[in-house]
Amino acid sequence: MNDNERSAGDAIDLLARELPGLDVDPLTAAAIRARARAELARGASRGRLARVRGAARRGYRRVELPVASALAVAYLAWAVQTILMVH
Repeated sequence: MNDNERSAGDAIDLLARELPGLDVDPLTAAAIRARARAELARGASRGRLARVRGAARRGYRRVELPVASALAVAYLAWAVQTILMVH
């Protein structure tokens, strides 16, 4: 067990102590706890490809609006120019 898994487990245990009791049987609660710990451990050990995907997604979100706006303005300018050339 590495430090990330240990700290994730400690955080889950602390949170579990602070939350009110649930109406879930102990077997189901244990299954939920195990799945949550596994997902936290998997998220903490993200690979290089996942980091690259995240960076690409953030870059796309920053570039999408300016590019779409530029295309709309260029199309509008072309349409106005075409109309003015006819008259």
